[in-house]
Amino acid sequence: MYSAAQTLARVTPLGVLYRQDKAVLDRAKRELLSIAREVQFRDYLEYGKINPAIRSRSSLVVMAHQKKGDLNQWIGSARNLKQLANLVYQIYLVEQILAQDIESELQPS
Repeated sequence: MYSAAQTLARVTPLGVLYRQDKAVLDRAKRELLSIAREVQFRDYLEYGKINPAIRSRSSLVVMAHQKKGDLNQWIGSARNLKQLANLVYQIYLVEQILAQDIESELQPS
C-alpha cells in the first residue's frame, strides 16, 4: 500500500509540480546565498533613501542573520527565503534606477 502511494505521488500532476517547485526553490536558495557571500547587505542601507523597503524590519532581520553567519540555516523557512529574495530584489530595483539616472545624464540633450 505504501509503495503504491509513493508511486502515485511521483506520477500524479501534484507530485510532479511539487518536485518542480522544490527544484526552483533549491536553485533560488543557491543563487541568493551566492549573492549573500559576495556582498554585505548592510552596505546598501543608503539605498533606503531611494527605496524605503531596504530599511524595512524584514530587511534588517535578513542583514542581522547575514552578520551572525547563520543565513544558510535561517532561509530553511520559506518565509525567511522570501524575505531574503525581497531584499535582493529591492536592492536590484535601486540599482536599476541609479543606472537609468546615470545613463540619462550621459545622453546629450
